[in-house]
Amino acid sequence: MSLFASALFALAVATQAPQYPAPTGFVSDFADVIPADEEARITRLIEAVRAGSQGEIAVVTLRDISDMKVMERAVAEARDDWEETFNSIREGITIHDANFVVLRANTAARRMLGCEDDALEGAKCFELFHGLESPIGGCPGCETLRTGAPTTIDLHEPLLGRYLEITTLPRAGGGITHVVHDISERKQAMDEINLAAER
Repeated sequence: MSLFASALFALAVATQAPQYPAPTGFVSDFADVIPADEEARITRLIEAVRAGSQGEIAVVTLRDISDMKVMERAVAEARDDWEETFNSIREGITIHDANFVVLRANTAARRMLGCEDDALEGAKCFELFHGLESPIGGCPGCETLRTGAPTTIDLHEPLLGRYLEITTLPRAGGGITHVVHDISERKQAMDEINLAAER
């Protein structure tokens, strides 16, 4: 490397390095996180170690992350609470992106689809619920994505052998929440009432 190239490299490194003030005494608290009494204690300790060892000492200041750890625990607890609630709901709930890819599925949805041990995430909802390669005609998810409004339909799903009430809700970050309620018993009761009324 030529002298000129070496000088340019050194200049580039020097201009990219962070600029710190000149050290003062044994402790240079650039982060300004050490209380004055603690800094005095550290300085006394350094003086004692230097006097006894004739060595040089570097002091690194660390930031107290106790509050961050408390927040991380709170976030983890909130996530666990959310997952517990999500999985305790009796309706099958799946969360989809705007391309109908399932991002999350609760326990009821897995049970309804007969996939309790299988991963549903990554599959398309129309494949799971209808066994199709594209959305059904009148798909409530398509309508919700188009209008940004909740949509509900009732239908008979031959793949599952059930009557379903499907409600789709828009998600703030895009995509939809897909709520499926098995209404087979209600539909059967209504059909029996209507049949009795016709007699």
